[in-house]
Amino acid sequence: MSLSRAPRGILLATGALAAALALTACSGDNGKSGGGGNTNFVAGDGGIATVAKGERTAPHTLAGETLDGEQLDVADLKGKVVVLNVWGSWCPPCRAEAKHFAKVARDLEPKGVAFVGINTRDVSKQPALAFEKDYGIGYPSLYDPAGKLILNGFPKGTLNPQAIPTTIVLDRDGKIAVRALAPLGEEQLRELIDPLVAEKTTGKAAGAPAQGSGSSARSGPPAQGSGSSARSGPPAQGSGSSARSGPPAQGSGSSARSGPPAQGSGKSTGA
Repeated sequence: MSLSRAPRGILLATGALAAALALTACSGDNGKSGGGGNTNFVAGDGGIATVAKGERTAPHTLAGETLDGEQLDVADLKGKVVVLNVWGSWCPPCRAEAKHFAKVARDLEPKGVAFVGINTRDVSKQPALAFEKDYGIGYPSLYDPAGKLILNGFPKGTLNPQAIPTTIVLDRDGKIAVRALAPLGEEQLRELIDPLVAEKTTGKAAGAPAQGSGSSARSGPPAQGSGSSARSGPPAQGSGSSARSGPPAQGSGSSARSGPPAQGSGKSTGA
């Protein structure tokens, strides 16, 4: 079928993908492009931009088949720091940074960091698989030859991919925190990731102390009746004498002696 006879919808989709992948294909410069719209990020040197914790947004669906033929959904990795790397086997800067990504991925896996590649513009999987083997890449890569994930996976106005390679780091809440639009060395890559490893998820950080610090655990039981709470609780509700006479009335030997005088005359005591 010739392009002149192709349905209009297909031509439009093809044009959109081509525009998305025109990016700065295989960029070796230090671009500082933004995400378009009202972005809340701070651009730094080397094409690196960050977003404050309270202003981050989550990507759209980033899921599909990996180069190994498995199914992967990035959303399933929530709770980990996720490093997304857009790359192609045909891209010289991608080859330059690959060994650093392989090493840092191995080193930081025990700290809850997951790496996921997004392989694009490789018309078949074979060159990409050979690339992974050559550079010791042990983490999975989503296979995105037409760039659909790049085009649709990131909301407008966020830190979306605009060059190849692009590295985007998601925090433990699954939100976009950092983007780099240039190839990275080991030190630069660690500098992107380490602050996010130190962060806690929004829910867990606030919730744990509220559910039971040591002090709350100690104060709760005394209110229900340990020895010390019996002494401290009643005084808060009455005078010192009532605190002493109340417990004896319920049953120790000494309460048997002290209780009756409080309730009767001296004759009753004598009896």
